[in-house]
Amino acid sequence: MSPGFTLIDTGDLNGDGMIDVILYDPTNGYAATGLSTGTGFNFTAWNGYYSPEFTSVKLGYYTGHTTADLTLYNAHTATGYFGTGTGTGAFNFQSLFWSPGYDTVSPKT
Repeated sequence: MSPGFTLIDTGDLNGDGMIDVILYDPTNGYAATGLSTGTGFNFTAWNGYYSPEFTSVKLGYYTGHTTADLTLYNAHTATGYFGTGTGTGAFNFQSLFWSPGYDTVSPKT
């Protein structure tokens, strides 16, 4: 994995009860999801799928499912997305309409 992954969060991405991980590099937009095997992670790279410069990448359980969902937010441009977890480490995204300048975006469950 690249040393540029500076935004990291954990949650259950596939509903198996184990903690998985998402990694994000804000300089180039590269991301990876790691599904837990119990002793390590199986990573899927999502290079070119996410835009660069997000300042917040947070997993949470917004939809009531057993799989984590994702919020992406850029504090400078107010660009935000909500991704409903598919259960595979991928997300179906829709735009969010937020204001710029938030330091932190934290899920409320």
